[in-house]
Amino acid sequence: MKPSNKYSQAVPQQTPEVLNLQKFANSNLHSENSTGFHLQLITACSSQSMRELKQVKESIVNIKKLHRQGKKHLPVIELSHAENLTDAISQASVEPDFSIVLACGYPTEEIRSALAEYSSTLPIVIISHPPEHTERYHTPTSSLLEERAITRVKSLEEGVRKLILRHVIRQLGEIRPIIEQLEFEQYFSLRFRIWNDMGYIAPDRDLQQDGWEIDHFDRFSLPIGFFSHNNELLACCRLVQQYGCESTKNVRFISKLLEHNNKQVAAQAFSYTGKFEQPFDILCEFRGFREYYRSLVHKQTTVAEVSRVIVDPGYRRFGLAETLVDSLVSVAKVQGIDVFMLACREALSPLYQRCGFVAVPNLISEKFLSISEKSIVMERVLNRGKK
Repeated sequence: MKPSNKYSQAVPQQTPEVLNLQKFANSNLHSENSTGFHLQLITACSSQSMRELKQVKESIVNIKKLHRQGKKHLPVIELSHAENLTDAISQASVEPDFSIVLACGYPTEEIRSALAEYSSTLPIVIISHPPEHTERYHTPTSSLLEERAITRVKSLEEGVRKLILRHVIRQLGEIRPIIEQLEFEQYFSLRFRIWNDMGYIAPDRDLQQDGWEIDHFDRFSLPIGFFSHNNELLACCRLVQQYGCESTKNVRFISKLLEHNNKQVAAQAFSYTGKFEQPFDILCEFRGFREYYRSLVHKQTTVAEVSRVIVDPGYRRFGLAETLVDSLVSVAKVQGIDVFMLACREALSPLYQRCGFVAVPNLISEKFLSISEKSIVMERVLNRGKK
């Protein structure tokens, strides 16, 4: 059973050069300090940018320090320097899925020309401080739903950190839209299991008997999941769209799924009352959100919410949540979202800051769902002309 889902077609697909990573057994991924694979960083600097070699080395030291402090897994990083750009790309082409070329001070056209003969196995390239004033910097991302051969970054350290994270997560599995029957069953079950363990689901809620966490916002949502190589769902999140964006086919599909699994209470939670409420999920907890949202509507701003960012406890030291959110931002871009919002416990704000979100002033709550803990609203503007 599979619904027609336009966004699964709209998300850019992985390019052919992605290696089959089945050889990395899951047992290797749970070591204390290493993911069980290596990653080579190859630097190539123009004569005007040799000073950046020192900056590259400092960046790697800082990234390793950051991972140790967070007790996160990191690949074995091998740093080498090539005499020129052509040699760097040639070295990286041997193992393109485990290589990053750091090209400092080279014009974009020169890099594209050098990459041309390696079109089937493009290594990832970072340009720090591009020499041409007309070139635009990219926001560093670890998204698995965007393929970009050339990335221009202002912060070398953050750009490298994101790409290392992307390589780590790719070894564990893949991120993709949730569209199949078994995927949805795992999705609603994972949401219930983790949220119930965290105390976000009140003990007296009727959902306890069904074991699925679902609500009527799923009628407007686009979920994505992180799946292991064995197709086990290990993490998930969803993009909640505005009212009026309900997918009739998806609603029909999920309704049949609930009926097939005899999830009567969950089916009631999924049903739409027909009464207009706050347009998004957890954001309704925040006093003043309605006025904030109204101002966006007046500007004809397309808004969506990041929701249900959930990671299996056994996989929380890999940076999965960050890559999931980065990937959901990729979905939001494809959907034409102008402003992406979320509500989170204040303690989790650093995670979302790393994904480009900033706190919205004066939107604060003293609770998060049923838990008494300070929480905030954050946003990321994807279209500056609409904010």
